[in-house]
Amino acid sequence: MKVKIIGGLGNQMFQYATAYALSKKIDEELIVDISDAIKYKVHPLRLTELSCSSKFISKSFFYEKYIYNEIDYRIKRVIYPYCYIEKNLMFDSKLFNENIAKNKKIVGYFQCEKYFKAYRTELLSEFKPKSEYSDYQEHILREIMKGNSCSIHIRRGDYVTNSNANNVHGTCNEDYFIKALNHLSAGRNINEETTLFVFSDDIEWCQKNIKWPYKMLFVNGDDVRSELDMWLMSKCEHNIISNSTFSWWAAWLNNNHQKVVVAPKVWFKNGMDNEIVPDSWVKL
Repeated sequence: MKVKIIGGLGNQMFQYATAYALSKKIDEELIVDISDAIKYKVHPLRLTELSCSSKFISKSFFYEKYIYNEIDYRIKRVIYPYCYIEKNLMFDSKLFNENIAKNKKIVGYFQCEKYFKAYRTELLSEFKPKSEYSDYQEHILREIMKGNSCSIHIRRGDYVTNSNANNVHGTCNEDYFIKALNHLSAGRNINEETTLFVFSDDIEWCQKNIKWPYKMLFVNGDDVRSELDMWLMSKCEHNIISNSTFSWWAAWLNNNHQKVVVAPKVWFKNGMDNEIVPDSWVKL
């Protein structure tokens, strides 16, 4: 079976994780189609920089580049009969029916851990970065490992600069982050000695605009190796995430069994139905 990869690193990981789990269930080799991802201008392909064990290919039928266009779902099924195309962002248990998935290329975002939760141990290995931390990142890691840490991810970037992205996603406002901090404080998960590790794709804006009554360390992100920033976030004891698949994965990769993850209850500004936030996380 095959999976088509597209989007930023978080989306790439959702697609791979779902296909990996499915390939294991139906006992088929997984082939990862990155033909569109290598040409994607908004976000670079970084899945290949993780320890994924599956085979990657960079060729596909030329007309597959239209598969993500706003064409009626029923028409897509006729044009691409060899594909399983996700209908919407809600969990589809039928995908794990062998008759549906076998010998198919799966196409979609699959933003729900129900697809792959059973393979968590394997995926933690599959998603380990190939690269080593820089000296600066090693310093940040040492600070995190001192304990009493919480990551906060503030997603801006194209959510702010691109009107289409803003209309779909929107951004989390300060009220959300204050509520998240208050929730963690009330549950005694953080206190006045906690260090907040702030991650963002616009760290300069954060440094100028964020004034919270905690010790804060603003992390300079890696402009190329974003997967290392994700893994640094995952090392914090607790996580406050934005409506971002990038910080979603940082929280999911967090192996602290006592972790508290706070996520926005409104993931899409346009109200799109979804099941992206796991039941065990706190929605505010």
